Amino acid sequence: MTDDFNSVAVHDSSTSGNRDLYWIVKLIAACLLLLGAVSKLVRFVEICAGNGLLSDAELLRVVIAVEAGLSVWIACVPVKISRWTILAVFGVFAGLSCYAIISGMDCNCIAKAIPTPLMMTLDLSVVALALFVPIREQQHRVKFAPVVVGCVFAAGLFFAMASQRSPTPEVAQSDDLQLSYLLADSLVGQQWPIDSRYDSQLKVLEEGNWLVLVVRYDCDHCRELVETEFENPERHRAQERTAVFIAGKTIWPFTFDHVSMSPSAVGEIDWNTSEPFVASPAVFTLKNGQVTAAADGDASTEFLQNLFQVAD
Repeated sequence: MTDDFNSVAVHDSSTSGNRDLYWIVKLIAACLLLLGAVSKLVRFVEICAGNGLLSDAELLRVVIAVEAGLSVWIACVPVKISRWTILAVFGVFAGLSCYAIISGMDCNCIAKAIPTPLMMTLDLSVVALALFVPIREQQHRVKFAPVVVGCVFAAGLFFAMASQRSPTPEVAQSDDLQLSYLLADSLVGQQWPIDSRYDSQLKVLEEGNWLVLVVRYDCDHCRELVETEFENPERHRAQERTAVFIAGKTIWPFTFDHVSMSPSAVGEIDWNTSEPFVASPAVFTLKNGQVTAAADGDASTEFLQNLFQVAD
C-alpha cells in the first residue's frame, strides 16, 4: 500500500508540474496577444497611414478587438481549449508573417522595431510550445476572478480603441495633431502646418500656388520619385512654385524651386527630440497657405503624375 501511495504521489506531482509548465505557455500567448493589441492601439494613426497589411482602419479595429479578446480567452479557459486556440491563432499569425515577407509588406505586429521574420519565428515558437508542452488530462476548472478582471480590462481597451478615429477636419486643426502627423487625408482643406512659426522664410508658402514635397533621406521610394518626376530639378507647373522638406531626422532642411534629395537648403527646422510622422513620400498642393489636394505613400507617385499630365 505504501508503494501504491508513493506511485500516486509521484504521478500527481508530475502532472501538477506539467500543468504549471503549460500555464506558462498560456501566459506567454496571452501576453503576446495583449501586447500586440496595445501596440496597435498606440500606433493606430501611424499604421493606418502606412502601406502595410493593416492600413485599413476598420480592419485594424477588428484585429485589435480580436487580439484583446483572445488574450483574455486563452488566459481563462481550460488548458485543452486554450491549446487549440493558441495553435489556430499563432498558426494564422505565422502564415500572415510569411505572406508579409513574400509580398514585402510590413505586418505591423507588436512593434515597429521587430522585423517580420523575427515575428514569424516568435509565432512558430509559440505554436511549438503549445504542441509539445504536456498538459493535465483533467483540467476543466475556469477561475472566474481572472475572467472578470480580464473582461473589465478588455472593455477598457475596447473603449479606448473606439476613440481612435481617422483625423477629422475639426481634429486636424489642433496643433498637437499637426505637429505629430503630416497625413494627406487629414490636411486637405486645412492650413499648411509647417509655416513661419518654425522659420520666417516659410512665410512665402502663405501666398500663391505651391507644390510641396516631404521626402525622407533614407526612403528608396522618395528617391525614385524625385529622380523620375524631377529629372529636371526646376520642373514645375505654370504659376506654381515648389518646396521640398527632407525628413528622416530631427532637423529638416528645406528649399524652394529645386526638387532634389540633397538640395542646397535655404533653411532648417529643428524638431528637437521628435519629428512629425509622415507616410513618405508625401505631396501637397497649396493655395494661399491652404492644402487643396494631397497624397502620400504609394499613392503619391500617381498623384504627382496626374498633376503634371493635366499641366502638360
